[in-house]
Amino acid sequence: MQGKVVNELRRMKNPRSGFDSALDEKQYFDSNQDARTAYDIVNLNGDLWTKVGEYTKSRGLRLNRKIVWSGGSLSVPTDEQPK
Repeated sequence: MQGKVVNELRRMKNPRSGFDSALDEKQYFDSNQDARTAYDIVNLNGDLWTKVGEYTKSRGLRLNRKIVWSGGSLSVPTDEQPK
């Protein structure tokens, strides 16, 4: 059974032969059998996860919301230690 699944996945080499993901996006594999690189960028604030953007190989990093950093700051933290 596993061999049949692997063979079917190998045939999915473009959007027409791929499948729809749970997010309704076409998924398929390149010539190295690698899936499309895509990640949701999420921000944990307290106990709430919020999607703030996404990364795809073709478009790069795209943020559509501000990131809330530790302590509630919207400014990117620096390496400097408090004086």
